[in-house]
Amino acid sequence: MLKPSFSTGRVLVADSWFGSVACALALFKHGLFAVMNVKTATKEFPKDQLLAEVDEVKGNSAEARDARRRRRGKQIAFTREFTVGSRKVTLIAAGHNRKVPLLLVATYGSMLPGDDHVKTWQVRKRDGTVEYHKIVTKQPQVHALYRQWMNIVDVHNKLRQGVVSMADIWHTVNWSERHFAEGLGFWEVNIYKALTYFYSRAFVWSTSKDIAVA
Repeated sequence: MLKPSFSTGRVLVADSWFGSVACALALFKHGLFAVMNVKTATKEFPKDQLLAEVDEVKGNSAEARDARRRRRGKQIAFTREFTVGSRKVTLIAAGHNRKVPLLLVATYGSMLPGDDHVKTWQVRKRDGTVEYHKIVTKQPQVHALYRQWMNIVDVHNKLRQGVVSMADIWHTVNWSERHFAEGLGFWEVNIYKALTYFYSRAFVWSTSKDIAVA
């Protein structure tokens, strides 16, 4: 799938299904940079040292809540140089706490200040008024980059299956038919995303019916 992008110097952002030191180095070997979440594939990755500084503080006591507030925004990183073929690359193992830890392995990016992470929410009170809340958390550039792009696949999946999938409507029981139905779902969402990207000012596409008619 990535072969067309080999040797282009593009940056791959990937979740923990792919994130590991070995994967980051393999991508670099093929001319690609990486920023990936690491959870379980921790060979040669300093997970324990990172979590010692940025791990989640659990508990409901006043002390635990205060500790969570003080830890939010904390960051730490280690670097290590690897030789890949005839080239050298500096790999970053970075951790950041935004209430819960985010551990990254990267061959691209830095720990310089990135865009703040802003979380907003509202609470409707019994008298009908609404309270607006906001938490702003400082974060490094590499973590800001990951959080900006990490949910692209999740958004696609939600559009394809968030309400009801084509395969479920079809009531398929045969694997080949279900595979075909899921393929139709992929195509439908790809077309929808392309139309909203290239023609966002000209059209409003809101339903599967709109896409089918188009």
